[in-house]
Amino acid sequence: MSYLDRSAGGGGFFMAAVDSVKLHGKLWIVEDDTRTHLSTSEPGLADLRETAGLHARNFARGDGAWWMDLYGQGWLKDEAIWRHLGKLGDFYQKSMDRLEPCRPEIAVIVDERSSLGMSPGGAVERLNLPIFRTKCYQIGTPAG
Repeated sequence: MSYLDRSAGGGGFFMAAVDSVKLHGKLWIVEDDTRTHLSTSEPGLADLRETAGLHARNFARGDGAWWMDLYGQGWLKDEAIWRHLGKLGDFYQKSMDRLEPCRPEIAVIVDERSSLGMSPGGAVERLNLPIFRTKCYQIGTPAG
């Protein structure tokens, strides 16, 4: 998960060309270290409802996921969170044969080698790409 626009109401986008991975028959596994309502080190979410909503949003694209408490502070130490994650897993298992491939209306072309021509921390890499990625998720049109 990207660290930008990942809170409640945000896009919760990925930092990679996930749909491209899936088009090649591979499973993308998301490392979800979302701060829950139990987070004390950084602003987390307001309550269990927001936490469950974010986990559902992050899980909704049919990717694999594993959840982690980045600093070992108990972000996931709640049986209700794990019950909800279990329900998401059950839903995923039941719907696997009905999953359809991504059919984006906007194609985003990524050239991995192009980043070699950018200066580290330059304006394009630091500003334009994250802003573009955020706006792509916010417009509500499938992009991949």
